Amino acid sequence: MAAAAPRSTVNEKELLEALEDDAIWGAGLDVFEQEPVDPNNPLLKLGNVVVAPHIAGKSYESYPRRVRFAFENMVRVWDGGKPESIVKPE
Repeated sequence: MAAAAPRSTVNEKELLEALEDDAIWGAGLDVFEQEPVDPNNPLLKLGNVVVAPHIAGKSYESYPRRVRFAFENMVRVWDGGKPESIVKPE
C-alpha cells in the first residue's frame, strides 16, 4: 500500500486571501505546502507574515534536555526497549 501524500496544515491560498482581506491580523509560519518554500510565494511578500525556520522552537536552554532525551532513547533501544516519541509506530 502506498503512503498517503503529506497534507498541509494550512491552506495557503485561503490564508493569503484572509491576510489580504484583513480577515485575520497576521500569521506566523514555519512550514509551507511546498518545501523548500518557493521564494516567489506571495505569503513571503506580506508585511503581516512572520516566517521562521523549522527550528523556531529550539533554544539554547532546550539543548541539554533534548540531548538527554535522545541519549535516553538510544540507551532504551540498546537495552531492547522501544523509544519514546515514535513517529511511525508499527
